[in-house]
Amino acid sequence: MYSLARFSLLEMTECSAVLRQLGEQSNSLQEAASRAVDYLFNTLGDAGTGDRDCVLVRCFKTSSYSRLDPTTQEMVREKLGGTAPFPDLKCFTLIATAGEEPDWNHVERSHRYRVIPMVNADFVKQFPMFSQLLHQFGAASSFEVTPEGEWLVDLEEKTFNVFYVPDAVGSTHVPMQKEFVLKYGVKSVLCFGGMLPSRDLFAVILFSRTPVPRETATLCKSLALSLKTSLLAFDETAPPETGVEPSSSAGCVAGAPERRPHLRHDSRLAVAEQLLQVYENAVRTQSAGIAQAKQAVRERADALERSEQALDAQTRIVNSVLRSMGDGVVVTDAAGQLVVANPAVESILGFSPTQAPPIAWAERYEFFHADTVTPFQPDAWPLGRALRGENIGWLEVYLRASPSLPGRWISINARPIKDEAGALSGTVLVFHDITWLKRAQDALFESEYRFRSLVEGARDIIFTLSADLTITSLNPAFETVTNWSRSQWMGEPLVALLHPDDAGFCQDVLQAILERGAPLTCSMQISTKQGGYVTGEFVGTPQMRQGRVIGVLGIIRDVTERRRIEDALRVSEERLRSIVQSTKDAIVLVNALMKVAFWNKGAEATFGYSAEDIIGQPVTTIIPERYHEELERNVQRVRVLERVQLTSKTLELLGRRKDGGEFPLELSVTSWQGKSDLFFTIIMRDISERRAAEEELDRLHHHNQVVLNSAGEGIYGIDRDGRLTFVNPAAAKMFGWEAEQLIGQSFATLVHGPDDADPSFAGHGSPIAETLQAGEILEEADSRFWRRDGTSFSVEYVSTPIRERGDIVGAVVVFKDTTDRKRAEEQLQDSLRRLRKLSGRMEGIREEERGRIARELHDELGVGLTCLKIDLSRLGGLLGERLIPRDRAKIDDKIRGMKEQVDSTITSVQRIVAELRPGVLDDLGLVAAIEWQCRDFQRRTGIPCHCTVSHEDLRVAPEHATAVFRICQEALTNVTRHAKATEVQVRLEDQGVGLLLQVNDNGCGIPPDRLADARSFGLLGMRERAGLLGGDVQIDTREGAGTTIVLQLPR
Repeated sequence: MYSLARFSLLEMTECSAVLRQLGEQSNSLQEAASRAVDYLFNTLGDAGTGDRDCVLVRCFKTSSYSRLDPTTQEMVREKLGGTAPFPDLKCFTLIATAGEEPDWNHVERSHRYRVIPMVNADFVKQFPMFSQLLHQFGAASSFEVTPEGEWLVDLEEKTFNVFYVPDAVGSTHVPMQKEFVLKYGVKSVLCFGGMLPSRDLFAVILFSRTPVPRETATLCKSLALSLKTSLLAFDETAPPETGVEPSSSAGCVAGAPERRPHLRHDSRLAVAEQLLQVYENAVRTQSAGIAQAKQAVRERADALERSEQALDAQTRIVNSVLRSMGDGVVVTDAAGQLVVANPAVESILGFSPTQAPPIAWAERYEFFHADTVTPFQPDAWPLGRALRGENIGWLEVYLRASPSLPGRWISINARPIKDEAGALSGTVLVFHDITWLKRAQDALFESEYRFRSLVEGARDIIFTLSADLTITSLNPAFETVTNWSRSQWMGEPLVALLHPDDAGFCQDVLQAILERGAPLTCSMQISTKQGGYVTGEFVGTPQMRQGRVIGVLGIIRDVTERRRIEDALRVSEERLRSIVQSTKDAIVLVNALMKVAFWNKGAEATFGYSAEDIIGQPVTTIIPERYHEELERNVQRVRVLERVQLTSKTLELLGRRKDGGEFPLELSVTSWQGKSDLFFTIIMRDISERRAAEEELDRLHHHNQVVLNSAGEGIYGIDRDGRLTFVNPAAAKMFGWEAEQLIGQSFATLVHGPDDADPSFAGHGSPIAETLQAGEILEEADSRFWRRDGTSFSVEYVSTPIRERGDIVGAVVVFKDTTDRKRAEEQLQDSLRRLRKLSGRMEGIREEERGRIARELHDELGVGLTCLKIDLSRLGGLLGERLIPRDRAKIDDKIRGMKEQVDSTITSVQRIVAELRPGVLDDLGLVAAIEWQCRDFQRRTGIPCHCTVSHEDLRVAPEHATAVFRICQEALTNVTRHAKATEVQVRLEDQGVGLLLQVNDNGCGIPPDRLADARSFGLLGMRERAGLLGGDVQIDTREGAGTTIVLQLPR
């Protein structure tokens, strides 16, 4: 195989010879072209890998339209829009193809480039390589094509040439960039061809994925001539003589075959001469190149000798430098094996570089990333990355070469070494020991961290000022103290933050610090974001650099709180002095010798001595002699334990007034250390009244105990934790315990029974527990308590909180056994159920009787009255015929009056029948009955009555319909009798699970006393009717605002 990248003269000669042989072995022009194309496609490539250089190789030839086969002629007409061209129209025709894709190996499968009619300049411009060759060979004189020497190898040749595009990507001469050039990696395009004696052009195009140099393109002239030689034997058409048309003379046509062998011979001879000239030019070029190469070799040998001498000198210098370098230097070959290592490598790394190949150091020794935890993987080791061509710039690595040696920090720089061709030949690694630098950085970081922590965490405002006294830094305490944002004041003068009264003085202090270079202090008021000021103590220190003051470091301590505390302490002292002097208790201060040093007003009132009388006297003056020893013993105890600031226990003894009278006294002693001596504070209180109150309390306690023991109801008390504190005999008896046994137990035992009496539960959720928590008096009407034997009984109880000084300390529970009452209530409820059932039955019987009476009145009395009316009419007619006119008028008036009376009686009977049992309820249902009732109410009373029904076809059981109708009837009757209403609203609604009847009027309402009156049979009857069917009647009324009656009746 011959590589297009390194195409030699010998290879060109061998390839040209093969092309000529392929032509001699072929029987047609197409066969010769196909063999040539296949040969070039399979031969041009890399002999080492076997990869072909060409993606696609194609051969084209021009032919007249008349010489094309019918299929190709049809394709020409399609490209020309169906128009038939002139017979002598030249067309570029694909005659051979070979490529990587299967379709590229068959001419008939090509569509766009199968045939190209050269009809005008537009077609020519679509194929720039062809257009250049056409112009070169003089076959495109009718088209404006400008030759480009950049692509044509030789502009002077007219019968053969090479068209060459060195870089196909982005070239305007190579179409289909995205679909073909980029997709298949085409780098260069090489086109060579020539002109046959028939004036037909042939061209071979090679699309190479290997970049083709211009030298190879020049040598391809030989290929163009060799291929032309192969095709000459099959060139059937001779060129016409100058000035004679091909079809103008029969003699010319007849004589053409006789001239063809002669023309082919002349053409082959001309080609051979051209080929020989090409070879001579190539040999001449090669000879000149060989002479130049020999001269270059000699010059290179001389230069190489000089380079070796310089290299030896440089090597000596480099070795000297490497030995003296403090950094470790390692050079490896392309496999990562050690080539050179200077002595510093072992001192830095802690191991000999010859113990293992550098490529294996990451696996053999403990190299870690900067986190000192993650070990280096082989692919991340700097040497491995450099062998892949990466440049590694000073990568920090932590090394533990041996357990006996401390770890080291090393900075590694790795670079690949490449030869002149760019191929990797090795690497160089530089190791720089940065352990001391890392330790210094850690120390600096720790120092900065401590300083920053102090500054950031300080409660004082710490800031720096520049030489012009503008703020350059502020710590977070500034925001905490002033609520200003630090960024808002950066670059601003400090005095802008100060109170106007302090700004001038503080400016002078700051200027003095800058001028004197000495620290100064002052007090200042700093403004806050809320508009106020905080008081601060300022300490300013000059910031020095190279002996020059460049700014001020300031600390401002917020003393606002301290000033407030001092003021509060002063006020507190005044208040304490006022309290001490105004309290009724005697407060006496004595020294270590038990002499009185302070005597308040309360002591004067209690003992009768003035301060002038008693100060300096022994404190025992106010204590009877029999209690001196006890007082001294208590004071001595406090003296011994003064370090723990112990207050003595309260003593109760007798005091002695100035007049000699004695009285009960409560006394306590506290010690405190003065500046130079120990003092005792004795607080004494006259407890005469308390003793009397205690005696009265004992009497009341005895009285209460008697009441508890004699009470018939159960009573017990509990503390804040739910433990029983007392139980009266009645309660103990009901629980079945002894009262002493219950004391201390959790009340949950009584409320929840033995099984649920978890002490931690303490009855949570019961009203008793809620009383302990909320402090409210709660009643429980139906609950159960548990006896000792595990049985329970019904109770009702009241839990009341016990308070001391406003705090809940416990509760008292008073309960009553309701077992008998419950039994009586159950019996009463049973009686009520039976009575209600009986009432329901009676109501049903009553409705049945009403219906029967209504039917009898309607059927018998109604019919009789109607017959009577008819008989009266007949009687009037009979009498009228027999009486004289005057008597007939009287009779007619009498009979007319009787008929009106009968009509009135019939109307009354109909009304009574309707009230007893309206027929519309049985015939048309509840909805029609309610609507009729509303209309009848409006007709009888004149009060507008609006009826609203949710469903017209509401279906209800007969007993439910009767109850709803009667309740509505009763409600409207009450409106007529009592409401004085001007409007009534009736609404009947089906709610799915039940019926809703609502009767609302705007009358005067029902008085509360009448609403609760048991004699209101109408309201009672409505509730009773609803109750019989499981329903309920609610009455909402307000005086002067009307009444609303709502019936809820389940289905």
